[in-house]
Amino acid sequence: MESDVIKQIIKGLCKVNDISLRKVRFESIEGVVIIGVKNHLKDGVDLECFHILNLIYQVITPFGVKFNQQLYLYPNSK
Repeated sequence: MESDVIKQIIKGLCKVNDISLRKVRFESIEGVVIIGVKNHLKDGVDLECFHILNLIYQVITPFGVKFNQQLYLYPNSK
């Protein structure tokens, strides 16, 4: 399945589930799709981040797409 198709499906599901598309960023580097999800809370994790991760799992799991989740924290970033 092409990365553009996955991107469009995830964006569509975000719209349907009333999740801001500003939170999700897509980047493709050497055949690897990187999906960035921005957390807007100062303390803890925004629940929409978990909803987005759940949507991603729902989309890619049936297609057997490899998925690796990594958490990066950037202090005082905007």
